[in-house]
Amino acid sequence: MRTMDSDKRTRVVRAVMETVCGEGLPALSMGRIAARAGVSVATPYVYFRDKEDMLARVYLECREAMDAGLERTVEGGASPAERLERVAMHYARAFRRDPVAARFRILMREERDRFPQDVRERAVATSKPVADLLRELRDSGAIDRSLPSSVVDALLFAPGVWLLLKAPRGTVPPLSAFRSAARRSVAALLNTMGSRT
Repeated sequence: MRTMDSDKRTRVVRAVMETVCGEGLPALSMGRIAARAGVSVATPYVYFRDKEDMLARVYLECREAMDAGLERTVEGGASPAERLERVAMHYARAFRRDPVAARFRILMREERDRFPQDVRERAVATSKPVADLLRELRDSGAIDRSLPSSVVDALLFAPGVWLLLKAPRGTVPPLSAFRSAARRSVAALLNTMGSRT
């Protein structure tokens, strides 16, 4: 039985994200990941059953890392606008810390139906504080209840995601750009609903 080496596993995980972000999902193969990580072709199998397991687990780890601390973030705001802006800035900071992981998470969002049910459930659980906040704001009338969640997500996160995706490779927009986008997004979300904050 092969032993686990956390450095090798970290390199494999990073290689998965870099490959998906740089070459696309079709380019993902265990051999390509091993080469990019600088490990033997057998090494990824020490940590993952197969390519699909690897992709699902890396996605979940990425979600967990970016969503860490969300509960504290949500609790820190007083008004609905402040709480929503804090959530948007939480993600902006995570995106700035690790733009490759951010791009990977964004790209994999469209692929999440391919993941096993337990991975999808755990991924949703990592962002539960945001879901709870949005439910609370809908219940209070700050956000229109009839507005689909996908529209709320788009209004809240799309400008920050756009900033990240439009930045030249290897660069990250300044935090002030994310803050400005977050404020505009929150204002649009709440004003579109006719709410005053």
